[in-house]
Amino acid sequence: MENEKEYRMVVDSNVDMSGMIDEGTLEEFKRHTGFYFIAIDDDERPYLVYDNGQDMKSDPDGRHAIGHLEPIQEAD
Repeated sequence: MENEKEYRMVVDSNVDMSGMIDEGTLEEFKRHTGFYFIAIDDDERPYLVYDNGQDMKSDPDGRHAIGHLEPIQEAD
């Protein structure tokens, strides 16, 4: 069974995250936050986070993203 990667969500300071998870798999973030995620070619920030689908679709450079996911490094 393949393990899903775990991520930490990093968002703007003005984004209300109360009641939302701040660490988990991409699937958990999608299910529990209501945010939208788009994959980008960046090892440090593999996904940008948006609070609505319209911003995500009309934002080619990530300027309107409210944050990003960063991989959680597993402790050795």
